[in-house]
Amino acid sequence: YQSQPLDMTSDSFYSSRRALIEARLGDIAAGHFCRTIRDVYARECGAECASVSWDLACDQLLAVATCLGGRRLAAVCRVLATEYRLKRSGFPDLCLWNAETGKVLFAEVKGPGDKLSETQQDWLDILIASGIDAEVCLVREPEA
Repeated sequence: YQSQPLDMTSDSFYSSRRALIEARLGDIAAGHFCRTIRDVYARECGAECASVSWDLACDQLLAVATCLGGRRLAAVCRVLATEYRLKRSGFPDLCLWNAETGKVLFAEVKGPGDKLSETQQDWLDILIASGIDAEVCLVREPEA
């Protein structure tokens, strides 16, 4: 069992699968993603998979995906499909969502003296350009 396709970090990953990826992104953008999330979660949960954490329950993933909506979810997936080698790190630390209001926010947490990396800034820019709320959360030392 491989944790990722052998060419996942190569420039040819997207180009060699372009038609399949674009078809799936079209489905996601059209809002057809809940069944796929359920199916993949049921089949793969717990398996070693590059850049995947199984910390959330399937219902939580579905809630986040639903709050994002198909168009915005597809935009994030497109970046991962086309630029995985460059964007596999730097995604914001926190994902906050409210299923009742349908709102979602991604936050990058920075402590005193921390600075955003170029990839972290890229992800914040990508999310915001895709219509997704994203911000930097600055943690400060308590005042004496």
